[in-house]
Amino acid sequence: MSPLSEQRTERLVAELAARSPATVLDLGCGWGELLLRIVGAAPGAIGTGVDLHAPGIERGRAAAEARGLSDRVTLTEGKAEAHPVQPMWFCRSAPIRRSAASRMR
Repeated sequence: MSPLSEQRTERLVAELAARSPATVLDLGCGWGELLLRIVGAAPGAIGTGVDLHAPGIERGRAAAEARGLSDRVTLTEGKAEAHPVQPMWFCRSAPIRRSAASRMR
């Protein structure tokens, strides 16, 4: 999967934040940039990012701290399968309806 353009990232963040999410889960989050932007744009949201790459997780934790989001974002090194998913919207590079997310289990 190719990286998101800045324009598409901004549009995706705005669309998701407008839904006032309570929880945001990003599986395969890398360093969590998309997660941090969504949580930063949605004041009531908390977020969890999961990725296997430890240096990316550490980079994301530092970014969360620098942005004042460390109390609302948890970045975890590990496998995505270890985290049960029951979101209304599941986001990696684009939102997928709940019915599609449930088929991915």
